[in-house]
Amino acid sequence: MGELGDIVARAEAARQAGQAALLATLVSVRGSSYRRPGARLLIACDAVAAGAVSGGCLERDLVRRGWWRTEAGAALVTYDSADDEEGFGPRIGLGCNGRVDILVERLPDDWAPSALGFIAGCLAGERVGRLATVFRSRDPVLPLGTWVGVTDGGGAGGPGAAADDLVAAARTEAGVLTLRAGAVEALVEIIQPPPHLFVMGAGLDAVPLVALAGSLGWRTTVWDPAARFETRARFAHAHRRQAGPAADLRAAVDGAATPVVVVMAHDGERDAEALGMLLGSRARYVGVLGPRRRTERLLAAIGSPPPPAHLYAPAGLALGAETAGEIALAIAAEIQACLAGETAEHLRDRRGPIHRRVLCAVLAAGAARRFGGPKQLAVVGGQPMLRRIAEAATQSACARTGVVLGARAEAVAAALRGLAVDRIDNAAWAEGMAASIRAAVNWARQAGADALLLALGDQPALGREHLDALVRTSDGGRRTVASRYEGVLGPPALFPAAWFGKLAALSGDAGARGLLREAGADVVAVDWPAGAADLDVPPGAVPSPQPDPEPRADGGPDPRAGRGPGQARAGGRGEPGRRNPA
Repeated sequence: MGELGDIVARAEAARQAGQAALLATLVSVRGSSYRRPGARLLIACDAVAAGAVSGGCLERDLVRRGWWRTEAGAALVTYDSADDEEGFGPRIGLGCNGRVDILVERLPDDWAPSALGFIAGCLAGERVGRLATVFRSRDPVLPLGTWVGVTDGGGAGGPGAAADDLVAAARTEAGVLTLRAGAVEALVEIIQPPPHLFVMGAGLDAVPLVALAGSLGWRTTVWDPAARFETRARFAHAHRRQAGPAADLRAAVDGAATPVVVVMAHDGERDAEALGMLLGSRARYVGVLGPRRRTERLLAAIGSPPPPAHLYAPAGLALGAETAGEIALAIAAEIQACLAGETAEHLRDRRGPIHRRVLCAVLAAGAARRFGGPKQLAVVGGQPMLRRIAEAATQSACARTGVVLGARAEAVAAALRGLAVDRIDNAAWAEGMAASIRAAVNWARQAGADALLLALGDQPALGREHLDALVRTSDGGRRTVASRYEGVLGPPALFPAAWFGKLAALSGDAGARGLLREAGADVVAVDWPAGAADLDVPPGAVPSPQPDPEPRADGGPDPRAGRGPGQARAGGRGEPGRRNPA
């Protein structure tokens, strides 16, 4: 059921058995560490019940002294591999020169209203949550262990819900944050439910795939259109079994936090039915068993356009798999690599850190003066364009998404409500594009990013598939990658951390195109013809109703005076345009 799910289940078992329990949370890391912030350990009956915060040595100390440390309430424990004061020295499992802070708390008898209860609700409801936990404080209003949780489209809950700055941090940032002039430190986590695997087929070869997914903590749904009697026994451990038309599963696929699908009914008509339902869905991965030519015929049969980037046929990595169990391993490994934005390679051949994080920043701070209103809020496909783009970024292989706001920040931020994105405020938005890029780089640096994908909030054709293609081509953020349309390189573009200095040195209204031209042959191009489309209003797009214009940062008159929303300064009202590649 996954580590967090296992911790929740073991905590509930301890509660029902009347056993006291401790929860240890890794909240801060400096240097190397076996685990990252957010890792948790549950201790019950003086033994490890679930989870881990290190390679094993810290767990023994926490079991031995955790109860003593928490006699007076929650406690922050620091372990430093360079400090041998307590006799641990370099043997405590932190790696090289690692230092970690661990928050240790006793679980209440009824832990449903606790932070762990909030996590349990996110997992059970398959919804993304954001959890802020205070782990160091000199402010009596926000003592150690205070937390607040927020969910997509929901309000704030927890003992810290009355602290506006803590709630704002939970909604807009992630990582270790400092609040109240340095008096408070808090860890803000994104609680991401595990993938939900939909297996479209109920043959014998689906059994090991469902079993493997279950062992990884993924939720599983098995579709058997024939509703055969043996399916119930064969997939007894699946979370759900579904009969009937494939279309009946569309709502479940779109409603899952991270939906992934494997089509393996071994029946041309059934597989085509499943593909027809899936191609327009929110599925992050669609794998099809069988030869590539068979999938091409299936796509032709349903009149599909060219296959999207998240369609994998044949499904699975090239692991030399032969048996059903080996094929299941190859497919599960491919799904994991796709969700993480990684390529499949030997770690021994990787240069640099094992774990690399590619972050995406959507630049949406401009006033769109030529457009005559907030271009980001033009309605495309039934919702504000910026929301469509930000949501696509959150569903992509990027580890984290931020949106840079500036002009009319509150009105634009309202369109993002409920999305798991960080808010990046750009007070210098009137300077031009460079200020937004600098704000994005500063955010990426603070988040420890290995690479930054810069996207624009006004590219109507931008979706998850193209963002994923950029991440894949970048080899996990190691290579500089840019989109190519009309023969020119442009955004979205992905820059490894080595570029952050040059990006941060940009000024004025210059974007990063000059840097891409400077890099020349070192930039890998990903063709994206749709990227040339720009708004002055494209077909099917209309500006959202806008509030009264906010004053300019320089106090001057609003440049939109005398023009209605959506009316361009040149080119006429409501005409589609082309993005200037220069």
